[in-house]
Amino acid sequence: MYQFRQLVSAAGRRPSHGCLPGERAALRSFVALAGLLTATSCSSQGSAQQTLSFAAQPDMVETGMNDALRVAVRASPDPPWQGTIAVALSVTNTSDGSPVDGLTVTMVPWMPAHGHGTSLTPVVTAEGGGKYLVTDVDLFMAGYWALQTSFSGPTADYVAPGYNVP
Repeated sequence: MYQFRQLVSAAGRRPSHGCLPGERAALRSFVALAGLLTATSCSSQGSAQQTLSFAAQPDMVETGMNDALRVAVRASPDPPWQGTIAVALSVTNTSDGSPVDGLTVTMVPWMPAHGHGTSLTPVVTAEGGGKYLVTDVDLFMAGYWALQTSFSGPTADYVAPGYNVP
């Protein structure tokens, strides 16, 4: 059998709003807290939409494992911090230094010391002239992150530039 609680005010009448005085205040506090948490989560997503700024000089230049490509790497912010960053890649042929377009680029942020990556898949946008912008690179904890980057298409190669995230 179910028992239902009868809401009764101190005067012996049921309040018109259905809550006892203390319950109404608790409900208001809960609604206010839920609103604050929602606003906070939305504002943190908004900060991910910040303006990207990359240094003129690359953070590092890596030659691919197949010695076919040379990749200049820049991070925004620079140096990268714990959280979601963006990476600009400038890809050239190792043989003649010409920019390489038409590549399919896949990046997997990987933390070798812990043997894990991230649940967020980076998004790669080809910008032309051998330039590729990688966004949603989630470096969610401090430590060394290898950005395992595969190139396929007219040329295939692999680099794994790394950053120490404070």
